[in-house]
Amino acid sequence: MNRMKVKNAVTQLGISLVVISLCGFSCKKADSTLTSALPSLTSTEQAQVLNADNQDAVADRTDQDVDKALDVLQNNNYNSNNTALKADASFTITVDHPDSTTFPKVITLTFNNYIDTAASEIYTKNGTITVTVTVDSANPKYVIRTQMFNNFSFSTDSSSFTINGTRIVTRKSITTKFNGLKSFRSSIVDDIKATLQYKTTIGTVVESFTRVVAKTRTATVHYKNVSTASIPTWKNVKFVNDINSDSVTYSGEVSGVNEKGNLYTKTVLAASPLVVTFYQTAPVISSGTMEYTVTDSTTKQTSKYTLLFVQSTTNPHKTSVTVTNDSNAKTFTYVSRLKRKFIKY
Repeated sequence: MNRMKVKNAVTQLGISLVVISLCGFSCKKADSTLTSALPSLTSTEQAQVLNADNQDAVADRTDQDVDKALDVLQNNNYNSNNTALKADASFTITVDHPDSTTFPKVITLTFNNYIDTAASEIYTKNGTITVTVTVDSANPKYVIRTQMFNNFSFSTDSSSFTINGTRIVTRKSITTKFNGLKSFRSSIVDDIKATLQYKTTIGTVVESFTRVVAKTRTATVHYKNVSTASIPTWKNVKFVNDINSDSVTYSGEVSGVNEKGNLYTKTVLAASPLVVTFYQTAPVISSGTMEYTVTDSTTKQTSKYTLLFVQSTTNPHKTSVTVTNDSNAKTFTYVSRLKRKFIKY
């Protein structure tokens, strides 16, 4: 294999080995075990912040699955019969043009009581996601994926969600730098835009929230040569992902209406993006700042919070989040981890 072929092959892997396991702005839901400095936010404010965290986690979990399937398809020239994806009666994939050159193409992901387990949680998915894939005519590597959700069902053991709307992921750039035959790294930038509606059922209570997304995802992906050949050449080189050296950053904005009917905006500035790194291959938000505002639909009063994300010193697999009410400096700190329940307030 010559250098160009190697470069094309490993670059094509792109973000799939990294971002498939990542969330967006808020990587994990809030734990029920909380710590807080005094003075603390009120119980209503705490519930409001934690529910906002939960909304992100639910939304991003669904996005991860779609991105993973599409990346694997792309790496296999869109041949759904030759992929590492689980394809059986509960999850089927169809592609109208299963090749690497014909665009646009339409991909259909169909879930029929498909059960997925992650971090001791069980997710069940039902419905169809339709994806139209186009490419930039000037650069075929710059793929655009338009995803359509039509009453797509996503359930956990405590609640279920029906998702409708459109999500568009646009690849803006791919750059690769080799360190001879020893290693190389790729930098990949995606723009993500979405307008989505979520209806959630918790017991007998039905609520809904919306998300309008405009954010940028930048991944730096590292590979190293693990070939045991005594004389390494481009013919025997074997690059594998060095995930613990990787990083992904997010910046941008998510806005909408929360389950209480209140307008909200979450902003992550490019100057202080959320940085996702890996501890023993597990993703964790290691740093970053988010600005969160919410306007009460009845009183019209707007509350503003600043959320500071840092890697937990006691458990590097988790993220410690400190929330500060900008108007009175009251704080609230919790450790981010996967949970499912929304808190009533």
